[in-house]
Amino acid sequence: MLSRDVRGATMSSCSVRLCILRAVLLAFVAVSTCSGSNHTLYFLSILPYPDPEPSLNPSIADGPDLFPAVQLAVDHVNNRSDVLRDYHIELIETDGGCDISSKALISLASQLFHSDKQIAGIIGPSCSESAEAVGAMSRRSEIALLSFHQGSSSLLTNRTAYPYSIGMADSPFDEVRAYIDLMKVLGWTRVAAVYNIEMLVDYSQFKQFQKEAQIAGIELTLSEVVSEIFIPHRELKESFSRVIVAFVRADVASKIMCVAYHNNLIYPNYQWILSNGYESGSVSFYYEPEDREYKCTAEEMRDAGDSEVSVVLELPSAPINTDIVSGMSIETITEAYYQRWELYNNSTDLPHTYFAFLAYDSVWAMALALNGSLETLQEKNMSLTNYTYGQSSA
Repeated sequence: MLSRDVRGATMSSCSVRLCILRAVLLAFVAVSTCSGSNHTLYFLSILPYPDPEPSLNPSIADGPDLFPAVQLAVDHVNNRSDVLRDYHIELIETDGGCDISSKALISLASQLFHSDKQIAGIIGPSCSESAEAVGAMSRRSEIALLSFHQGSSSLLTNRTAYPYSIGMADSPFDEVRAYIDLMKVLGWTRVAAVYNIEMLVDYSQFKQFQKEAQIAGIELTLSEVVSEIFIPHRELKESFSRVIVAFVRADVASKIMCVAYHNNLIYPNYQWILSNGYESGSVSFYYEPEDREYKCTAEEMRDAGDSEVSVVLELPSAPINTDIVSGMSIETITEAYYQRWELYNNSTDLPHTYFAFLAYDSVWAMALALNGSLETLQEKNMSLTNYTYGQSSA
């Protein structure tokens, strides 16, 4: 978890992506409804929240950390007289879950087909499974979507499939290229790979790694699907590769490392590269294929961790006293976010995600892109309230 100073310095201007988004929104600008003397623009927040039933919790459930940042950004935009003048942004909060089924798609469809509030833009989703479904619906409905999670960003780079979707975060494909560079430097030419097919981002990273390894002349001696109920330790030993790359969630990685510990697949004989790191606490689980229970103490998991390296993409940083587009310093916004988070979650703990700052930036990127379209629309005697997505030729 990042410290306040470090986390506060991760606010990004995302100027390149903002230019792309502005181009999209100049052609497709949402209809809004009127509220009093101001016109209302509705932003739909689609984020994953914890389920009351723990066994049904999504793999990612950071909505309680992210929504306060989104709401804070909306308030800051609404307080600016020079951004979207005569308009007021209203935020609609929905639970998008983190599954391909998809709760996020249901949330979006509910707003599109069962509400008279016309959506000007979508903030989220926060995981790859939801992003794929919502990105497809945003194309059909011609609504701009800004996602700020790395897993979502990798999928949304396909401009043909997702023409109205923009990923704010760096793609996890950059991590894959870092793995390849590391292997080149260390002279690793034979590696094994395992991946979780249930998570789209893990599978897409693996496919990219497969492609990059072939180009780099790195032999992939084993490619195995792995899950919470299948960990192919025998196959890994028989592959005779001392380097193993695992594209899996952190909780699955913990089970893998526990199995690796008990089967001597650890340092100094083996080197693991884990795409999402692993949870280093004690582990206990029943492994059905072998009809046995695996247990690892926290100390054993730390020993297993000596075999593991991870690549972490750092967000762009700046000194915390830097003023950003909101007109406030990063430090001021960070403190305001923590206060908002504590009030929203009724807790004094620190949030557990640094994506909150990209969520904040996403609102500003959307608002500035809409603001940038006002002059063009005015030249055509139009406004955000009488211009529909279907008028793309205007």
